[in-house]
Amino acid sequence: TGAPCRSVILTGDAGVGKTTYIRALAKQLAGKGLMFFEASAADIIAGQSYLGELEKRLLEIIKNLGRTRGVIWFVPGFHELMYTGRHRYNPAGILDMLMPYIDSGAITIVGEVRPASLEQITRENPRIKTTFDIIHGKNFTDMSINDFSTDCKP
Repeated sequence: TGAPCRSVILTGDAGVGKTTYIRALAKQLAGKGLMFFEASAADIIAGQSYLGELEKRLLEIIKNLGRTRGVIWFVPGFHELMYTGRHRYNPAGILDMLMPYIDSGAITIVGEVRPASLEQITRENPRIKTTFDIIHGKNFTDMSINDFSTDCKP
């Protein structure tokens, strides 16, 4: 096993090719033995009706992602992780629950977000700026896949 991949957030306006870039990257990295898992905040909470189900589901995801080195979690609408899961009895969102695992390298996330949303979540949680590499792009379709650091190993 090699070094864990560093988590990354791609940011840019709508239509600059963030999703296309990430999906092309996933195809390229699949050839190196890395696999992408795609799930948004809405996917994670889908079908839940009781308090405590989110925490149980997240622990299961973390266990599965952490067990298999070389799995990268793609999160469209990354900023939604900040707010999803918060309620009157628990001010922590999904991102708060994931941060220790991201910090330790147990899980790797590639997220995409628009600049205004990134600004808002980094204002609320400045640690995002040090935990994630943030790539700003005006046109991701012009970026080479090789511009993305892929020195992590499965």
